[in-house]
Amino acid sequence: MKNLCITILLLLAFITPAAAQTQDGSIGGVVRDEQGAVVPGATVTLRGSDATYRFTTEMDGAFDS
Repeated sequence: MKNLCITILLLLAFITPAAAQTQDGSIGGVVRDEQGAVVPGATVTLRGSDATYRFTTEMDGAFDS
């Protein structure tokens, strides 16, 4: 019985952090040149292990997902 209780407690300890992880997220920023001016129309590419995302900056140099 003691081993069963310990096993259940360990399972609960590992399940809780896994449930907190989601596939949702966001990223954003502003592209600026060396003088600090915004860069409209720049292509921003983000590469991950399973996906690639491309954004084009707005007139204010901003991009977001």
